[in-house]
Amino acid sequence: MLSQSQYVDVSVIIPTYFSSNSLKRALHSVAFQTLPVAEIIIIDDSGDSSEVIKIKNILKEFTYPRERVKFYFNSKNMGPSYTRNRGIEESTSKYIAFLDSDDIWHPAKIEIQYSIMEELRSKLSGHQFNHTSNGKFDGVSKSIKTRVIKRKELLLRNPFSTPTVMAIRENFTKFPENIRFGEDYFCWIANYSPGDFILIKSTLAGGFKASYGASGLSQDISVMSQGVKAAFLLLLRRGHISRFEYFIALTIETMKYLNRKTVILLRKLR
Repeated sequence: MLSQSQYVDVSVIIPTYFSSNSLKRALHSVAFQTLPVAEIIIIDDSGDSSEVIKIKNILKEFTYPRERVKFYFNSKNMGPSYTRNRGIEESTSKYIAFLDSDDIWHPAKIEIQYSIMEELRSKLSGHQFNHTSNGKFDGVSKSIKTRVIKRKELLLRNPFSTPTVMAIRENFTKFPENIRFGEDYFCWIANYSPGDFILIKSTLAGGFKASYGASGLSQDISVMSQGVKAAFLLLLRRGHISRFEYFIALTIETMKYLNRKTVILLRKLR
């Protein structure tokens, strides 16, 4: 049995929504980290009693120390932002790390990311993500490269997929619960402080499906773009960005949307 000091001060937050079939895979990737985490928090957002029972049965077989695993469930579907925020509220560690129930982590993800954040004293970090890894990762270089994300760059694009992010829990601005898309992008910008955002140039998380909008459906990219625009408007209203930054970001997002629409149209004409 590991001693208290051998668990790193990280709370892993895993929201689920009718994803009990993939949850076991996600939990396995957390349990077999080269540095074990202090706390694993699962929050089910299905609002379905049978799904809750399935998850409880999975956790009965989960080999991680029982006192380090917490399970909560929403009485009704509340959305990913509310569910992640509940996980943040229930967490007790210095750092919080997000993992979706249908994704997995590289076995050395926590060791690498935790060490970098401690060394650089960064507020938030993220790394590269492979949407179609299918559970396979390339070897990680011994000399991991990092770079600071600047505010201008952050306003131009979202550099982090949610399952790659680790952040200091204290004073963390939570996910907005009144928008359904772009909530993660809002969160990173709202928490930004100069020099404290680090990109780790290594793929330490992966998924089993194409990224949102990759199917080439116009409806996908339209919903995604509207979500990003709603996030920028909320950032403006809450004082996280200036009016000038808002209009620049809105213009760039509109150009991205039109470019994606053009690509889809050209594909259909082939």
